[in-house]
Amino acid sequence: MADCYTDYIVTRYDWYPSDSPNGVCVGFTAKCNPNGRSNYWDTMVASSSASGKTDAQVVALAWDTLSGTIVPWGESQMHESALIGEIYKVVSGSS
Repeated sequence: MADCYTDYIVTRYDWYPSDSPNGVCVGFTAKCNPNGRSNYWDTMVASSSASGKTDAQVVALAWDTLSGTIVPWGESQMHESALIGEIYKVVSGSS
């Protein structure tokens, strides 16, 4: 399937926890095409690592931490049938 691919989208970027931050929480959502399967991962980049870096550099540090988990998931899931996880039929009882 030549048209299968996975988009990795930054879906969270904030100093965490908000009351006394000790790092940046960076979250990614992987969305597979054409079947639409998706999953979310996040990780913390410590303040000491994030300090003085651009947002893009912090995201790159987070990606380095998570890509070994996210990418294999995307590579396996993008080829799954779009029917997996879909409701096939709803049967309700009569009253």
